[in-house]
Amino acid sequence: MADRDSQNRPQYGRELLQRAANAARSSVSVADDLSAALSPRSDVRFSDRMLSFSRQFLQSVVSHVEKEVCKTAIEHFEAADETLAAIAGSDRVHSYQLLEQAGALENRQLLKYVFIQAQKVELSSRLVQKISRSELESILTRYLDHDNKPIAEAAMQFLVAQGREGTTSDTVLATRESLPAEILHGLIWPISAALAKLSGSGESQLIAASRKILAEHDEGQSAARCAERLAQLLNASDDPAIQSPHPLLDGVELFVARLASMARLNAGQVYTFTAEERMARLIVTLKALGIEPQSALSIHASLDGNGESLTAASYQEIDAQDARHLLQSWTLDPAYQAAKHALDIPISGQTDR
Repeated sequence: MADRDSQNRPQYGRELLQRAANAARSSVSVADDLSAALSPRSDVRFSDRMLSFSRQFLQSVVSHVEKEVCKTAIEHFEAADETLAAIAGSDRVHSYQLLEQAGALENRQLLKYVFIQAQKVELSSRLVQKISRSELESILTRYLDHDNKPIAEAAMQFLVAQGREGTTSDTVLATRESLPAEILHGLIWPISAALAKLSGSGESQLIAASRKILAEHDEGQSAARCAERLAQLLNASDDPAIQSPHPLLDGVELFVARLASMARLNAGQVYTFTAEERMARLIVTLKALGIEPQSALSIHASLDGNGESLTAASYQEIDAQDARHLLQSWTLDPAYQAAKHALDIPISGQTDR
């Protein structure tokens, strides 16, 4: 027993030394972490469930990309490294810790994408408390036989994409098709560098594999893009059987896409609206679009997770012109809005009239 302990001691010592070195680097940010926790700058509050999902989803994205890179390097560029082969067939993530320590996962676009996926799951979990899962999953089937062929085809494409990504359930699966091009581009190079470090070889094959994956990437088949196409067709249709957007009629992703299309926003903005306190911007958007009080109340109730009720009286008190001014300001390019906020320049429609 003593011999076994003495054999394990050097390994333990090396691990402790490495942990101490890592702590020295990371602890310089402890004040930043505490500040973010005590004084969040956004109007969004993250539940433990959302934080847990966000971490799991981010690990899933990294795992998926690293496996794709390894498989492509082996199958197309004759990479023969055992480590890369093991990662290609593994069910766990390998490069995540390296990327996390290097700060490579602190990319603003990446984290916003992860947040949107987490909020999508959060809204879906709220929705299944108001409608059965089977009803939710069958929502799109009513469009499959639509007389308008483009609508029927778009509905089929969306249905297939949802099944591939699991977006009708309480989870979202990371697939290459589901990743926006800028997210994949921002992730694949740090992941490839991490894989080269882990394997100690195959760098040229990993670079070639990454280039091939980027060249072949087509985000047009993602559920998000399919939802956008279907939303535009439904909103433009004069078919009286197609009702106004509603989560209970469209499901979360199609509802968000339809509302975003009507308001000239992007889907990410609408998901953010639903996560903000009291869903204030979502309500203002509904008012600006002329959504009737009962429909607005029903939409709010189906998405709300805090037990906060919207009354017809409070909704009618919102000045429609003010709502339209605000909505118009939110349609500006998000990067431009962020720059104006950073410079403390008031955006038209955000000051008292």
